[in-house]
Amino acid sequence: MKYWLKNITDDSYKYPIFEVEIKMLDEYFCDFIIYKATSWASDCSDIYEKKFIAEVHWKWDFCTHWWFYGEDYYESAEKDSYYHICSDHSDYIRMFAFIRKLMYSILGDPQNWYSDKDKELDELVLKGFEIVEVK
Repeated sequence: MKYWLKNITDDSYKYPIFEVEIKMLDEYFCDFIIYKATSWASDCSDIYEKKFIAEVHWKWDFCTHWWFYGEDYYESAEKDSYYHICSDHSDYIRMFAFIRKLMYSILGDPQNWYSDKDKELDELVLKGFEIVEVK
């Protein structure tokens, strides 16, 4: 089984962003691979090229193992290491919004890559939270 996350904000061009490929599905867990689409058909009906993001093991209790298989590992044994993220995935979603908002605040945005839609999303995800500089 495969699933796509498609951008549907533009009615004329609904392109794929991510693909999730289910490798194993059980009553208590799901193993899958996440890819980032990098090239797709002009009618958005197929992904031509994709970049591996992570292999994930997701259990019934929302405990997850994430293997990123980085290319910069110095020892092959490190490739077996995984990130163990449990239960409150909302905090990790907030982490990405926090880091993105913080970096654009610190570094600026001379290329205008931080779109209004991205800012709105970050504000929604970070609603009820504040970024505080600690001295």
